[in-house]
Order: sequence, then C-alpha cells, then structure tokens
Amino acid sequence: GLTGKIARVDLPVYQSPDDPKQPVPDASFDAASMLLTNVDAAMIYSVDGGKSWNAISGDTVDLSQDTVTAEHGIQVKKLKDEIKTEDSDPQILVLTQKEQVSAPVLEYSAADSAAVTTIKGQEYAIKAKDDEKFGQWQTSGEFTGLTEGTEYEIVTRVSGSGLALASEPSIPVTFKAENVFEEIGTASELLAFAKKIDSGSTKACARLTKNIDMSGATWKQVATDEDKPYQGTIDGNGFAIKNITFGNNEMNDTGLFQYTKGATFKNLTVNMTVAGKIRTGGLVEYAVNNLFEDCHISGTVTSYYSNAGAYASYDESSTFRNCTNSAAVTLKQGSGNTGGFIGTASGTVMENCVNKGKVSCAIGNGAGFIGTVGGRMIGGKMQPYTGVKLTNCYNEAVITANETIGMPSGIAGGISSESEITNCYNTGHIIGGEKRAAGIVGSISESVIRGCYNTGIVEGAAETGGIVANAAFESQIIDSYNQGEILGSGKYIGGIAGNTETYTGYEGAKIIECYNEGKITGRTGSSFIGGLVGFSQSMSMERSYNKGEIAGPSDASGDLFVGGLVGQAAKSSIEDSYNTGGINCSGNCGGGIAGFLYNGTTIVGCYNTGIVNGNSYTGGIAGYSKTNNTISRCYNLAKVAATGKYVGGIAGYLTADGSITDSYNAGDTFSLALSGNDYAAGILGYLTLGTLDNNYFLETEEVNQGIEAVGGSAGGVDTVTNTSSKTAEEF
Repeated sequence: GLTGKIARVDLPVYQSPDDPKQPVPDASFDAASMLLTNVDAAMIYSVDGGKSWNAISGDTVDLSQDTVTAEHGIQVKKLKDEIKTEDSDPQILVLTQKEQVSAPVLEYSAADSAAVTTIKGQEYAIKAKDDEKFGQWQTSGEFTGLTEGTEYEIVTRVSGSGLALASEPSIPVTFKAENVFEEIGTASELLAFAKKIDSGSTKACARLTKNIDMSGATWKQVATDEDKPYQGTIDGNGFAIKNITFGNNEMNDTGLFQYTKGATFKNLTVNMTVAGKIRTGGLVEYAVNNLFEDCHISGTVTSYYSNAGAYASYDESSTFRNCTNSAAVTLKQGSGNTGGFIGTASGTVMENCVNKGKVSCAIGNGAGFIGTVGGRMIGGKMQPYTGVKLTNCYNEAVITANETIGMPSGIAGGISSESEITNCYNTGHIIGGEKRAAGIVGSISESVIRGCYNTGIVEGAAETGGIVANAAFESQIIDSYNQGEILGSGKYIGGIAGNTETYTGYEGAKIIECYNEGKITGRTGSSFIGGLVGFSQSMSMERSYNKGEIAGPSDASGDLFVGGLVGQAAKSSIEDSYNTGGINCSGNCGGGIAGFLYNGTTIVGCYNTGIVNGNSYTGGIAGYSKTNNTISRCYNLAKVAATGKYVGGIAGYLTADGSITDSYNAGDTFSLALSGNDYAAGILGYLTLGTLDNNYFLETEEVNQGIEAVGGSAGGVDTVTNTSSKTAEEF
C-alpha cells in the first residue's frame, strides 16, 4: 500500500478539442409572412449587411416592420457563451425580389367604397392622397369606410413567398370617393346595367337621363345571390321607368331586385306589374339597410300566397324619406302580411311618406305602410327583429280584407319591440272582415303611438278601433284622436282602441290625452262598445274624453256593455276624463263613463254630460260595478233613462265591496220598466255589499219616477252614509 501524505494537484481547465466558434444558425425565412423562424434568444440578426445587429427574444421574429431588401438579405449569428468562446459565422439568407407590376385597375368607386380588379398572387393597399404611408396590405381588392369627397390612391404588388420578397409597389391608381354614375336613357341600357350587376359589379351606380318605357322588354331579376346583394345607387334624376313587368303566380321570392344591401334608390318613379307566389316585393324582395328617398311606385304588386309590399316583401333597417306608393298591393290567399310599402319590417325608419295604393289582405295584417313588425323566416324559424319608427306618414287609400280573416289598418298592421308611430294619420276607408280593423295600427305591444289621428271610416268585427284594434302590454297611445265613424259587428269596439290586454308581469296599455269625436256604432251581434275603448284589462286612462255618439245594436238583448269611455273595464284606472256623447244601449250595462266595472277598477275625477239610454244596469258613470271597484269624485249632469231596472245617476248596480264616494248627480234618472222593483235612484239603483259615502243628487221631478222606484239616493241599500238629495239652490 501507499504511505505518506496526499498532495493537492491543480489541473488545467478543460478545453474542447472542437472549433471554439458557435455553430452557424439554421434559421428560416418566409417572405409571405415576413417571419424569421428557427431562432432563439442566443442569436442576433441583421438586415443591412451586418452593419447593425438586433437582438432576438424568442423563437420567431416578425420582420414586417424592418427594411428587408434583396441587396442585403438577412444575416443571423449565434452569440458566444462559456463553452463556445467565439460568435458563429453569420448565416446568410440570400433573398430575391419579385418583379414590379403595373397599376391596379379600378373596378368601381363610390362615396364610401372602392374596389380594384384582383389578380391571384397580388395584394393591395390604400391611403388618402395626402397621407404619407399606405395602410396594411390585403388580398381583397375592396376598400370600405372611405370619406366622401377625399382623393385616394391604391397600389398593388406581387406577394412575397419563400425567399422571394414582394415586389415594389406599383404606380398608384388615383380616384375621388364619390359615386360614378352610368347614364341610362333606354330600355336596352337599363337591361345592360342589370346584367352588369349580375356579372359582379354589385356597387355599380346609374342615373336616368330620360323616361324609359319597358313595354315589350324582358326583365330578369337582379342580384339573386344573397351573398352578392346590390349595393350601389340608382338615381332616377326625376325620370320614370314605365311598364316594367316581372314574375308570375308560381315564382317565389319575387321582386325586380331580389337582394339589396346598403343600396340607394332616389328621385325615382317606377310603374310596375309584379307578381309572385310567396314573398313578393315590387322593387325588392329582401332589402337590408337601404335608403329610399323621393321614390314613387305605381301599378300592381300581387302575392298569391304570402307577404307583399310595393317596395319590399321584407325590409331590415332601411330608411324611407319622402316616398309614395300608388300601386295596388294584394295578398290573394295563404298566410303572411301585406303593406303598401313593406310586408314585414324590422328596424325600418319612414319619414314623410304617403300611401295612395289600395291594400287588400286575404289573411294576416294588411296596412298602408307596414304589414307587421317581425323577423325574417329562415328554416321555419323567425329571426330576431327590432321595432320600426314612422313619422309624418299618412294613408289615404282603402285598406280592405279581401277575405274574412284579413286584418286591415291604416298605417301598420302590427307593431312591437319599442316601435314608434308619431304624427301619422289615416283618411282612408278601412274595411275589415271577421277579424280586427283599425285606423292607425292593428295591434301594438311594447311600443308608442303619439300624435296620430284617424278620420276614415273603420269597419270591423272582433277588435275595431279608430286608432288601435288591440293595445297589448307595455303599449302607450298618447295625444291621439279619432274623428272617423267606427262600425263594429263583433266584440270590442272603441274610438281609440277596441281592446286592451296584458300578461302577468307586464304593465297594461296606457291611454293619455286622447279623444274621440267620431260616431261609434255597434252592428247586430256586437258588444263591449266604448267611446274610447271597448274592453280594457289592466289599462290606465288619463285626461281623455269622448264627444261622439255611441250606439249599440238596436236589436240587442242581454249584456251589451256600452260606455261613454269604456264598454267594460277590468282591473283598470280611469282618471280626469269625461264623456259628452249620447249613449244608446238597448241591452244591459250602459254607463256614461263605463258600461261594466270589474275586478278593482277605479274611476276618479271623471264626469258625464251625455244622455244615457239603456235597458237594465244603467248609470250616469257606470252601469254595473262588481268586485272591489271605486268611483270617486265623479259627477253626472245628464239624463239617465232605462227601459229595465237598476238605474242610477252615478251607477245602476254596485256589488262585491265596491264604493261610490264624493260624487254627485244633477241629471234625471228614471226607469220605464213595466214591472215592479225597478230600482231607480239619484245616485245608485241597487247596492249590495258595498259603500256609498259623501254623495248627493239634485232633486228633480223625474228622479225615481219609474214603476215602484225606491226613493232617495239608492234603491237596494247596504251601507249608505252622508248621501242625500239637494235642491237646485243647494247645488
């Protein structure tokens, strides 16, 4: 064995026998994406021939912002470390550059967009002429969002690929962002323009230079591909296209144009004959976000099965200004909606438009402007939709149900989703079948009608109204009136609304500062007739009145429900409102304000001065009050006469915890019943399970002069306090 001490020996540092330099990198470059790849943070790169070097922080470098040229190429080096004590030799990526091409060809330019003809393998960029740099390169040759009146430049280049850089930009094509119009003055030129659109020039623009007669010309529907809608401008320049004909009763999705989006039609008059099986529009079948300005359509538009409109079968978010329709628009049968302008609409805006064309609807809604608010049907499912806004529009044409189940209205058939109808009116005759009819709108929910009026005759059956047939939840009718005669043959007839209704969780309709001056007539078989509303459910009425004569059918028997303001009111409130119109109710339940009150209705601060003629259950304010209703601070000044029993200056009959307080009657009340116990009295004909307090009536010779009248303030008596007669001097 070894003995002795172990001595420390210092060995030299290990030296690699290999080259001390780092290995040359193996980076890759793609000129299409301008990305340098297969690198790492221990490397650096140069694009100026090695004069300056740039650090690398990851495994990829984006060189799109560097000045990369074929002259210098790209160099990459790996930096030394503790093992490799020298930098690598540079990897040199030799680049080429593709050959420059000529200026792009401008396909079209418009006020807000432009496009150049695209060539495979090239890309395009745009800038305002006064700007220093072009925008990003793109393979599409279409540019949108331009500013009208600004000059622009578009350049093109061959796209880079591999180690071949993109070519230098071409000489620019220069243009001004404004519509460039093709002048059209003959039928053949118009047909050629239509063909040009279908060939791909979807933003082409045209201007008429004279009237064009299309008699004998064959029109082919334009823009039939929904992915390539017409988006240009057609300026009629005050001229007309006459005698243009298209479609038949076997063709679906009919219109001179099938799809338009962002298009403009202005200063244009078109006389047309258009027919289709389903979804028939005169000018356009499906219109989206268009502008129609100073346009005028005449002729006929006929759909044999569903949806019809002179301007569009379906419209989404278009604007109509100063436009008219004189074309007769007809839906023959089937289902759908019919409008003088549009069959079904979503987000549409109309201003200062007029309908003069007769609208005939076999089924569904029919109206002077919009059949209904709704979504487009795709695969049997309705798409989302938004409300419409109509301002200063009026209808003067006949709107009729050409079958028993059509539902005609003067302005719009049905509105919802926060729609607004403002300062619109109807003077046309509205002729309904067995369904609803209205002077302004057929049905309304979650929307507002403001400042509108009707002077046309309205004839209907179920739900007939001078302004609205059916006012549903969250609807408002404000500052509107009716002066037209209202003729109803079914339930729910009113000068403002035929019927108001709501659903659990929603507020009912509101009628504010509205009035009726038109005659209201219930034909044979009708009931629920009111000067303002035929039937109300959860409605509120404020500061409104009726001056029109109200008459139920002369041959009625049983419950009729006729009122100066409301035929029957359930869970409703009527405040600060009055009636001066005469009321004739041959059946039961006639009242100066309401024929029948039910389920917590309140009448406060109201009065009647119209003569009330009824049968049984007749009152100066209410004919019959049942279940927790309140009449307060009301008065009657007119005669209340009946042929049956239960007659009162304020109410004919009150039961089930109702009350009459702080009210008075100064009118005559009497019954002509031919049997005893008719119960006619100064305040209330008959009271059971209710309260009268602080009421009084004027002593007259005719008060309580019916057969076996029970004298004084009330006929049948339950709880009566502070209620008595007064002389004329005491009044």
